[in-house]
Amino acid sequence: MKISKCDTDGQCDTSSQEKILAEVDLNPSRLPPGWVKEVVFRKTKEGTRIVMQYYTDPLSNYTFRTLKSAVGYLETKELPKLAFIQNTSVHDVYNFEKFADL
Repeated sequence: MKISKCDTDGQCDTSSQEKILAEVDLNPSRLPPGWVKEVVFRKTKEGTRIVMQYYTDPLSNYTFRTLKSAVGYLETKELPKLAFIQNTSVHDVYNFEKFADL
């Protein structure tokens, strides 16, 4: 699923990669059901694109910056230094019920 800079009622223009702000994977590989992978695209002042990946645990709401740290958390239950809870949950930002049949 791709979310672009527009209203999110299904009228998004995703005709160009430059217009995509985020991609969301509801079933990322190597993670249990319910986890969400969010790939966020940001532009720098110089105009280059930065790609950031986040993996969010649906139970604890902790967000991890790498798949390795998310898998490590599942195996050991120890939080890595860079794990955090987002101010706004990924589940609140995207309306998954609306896109359930995609």
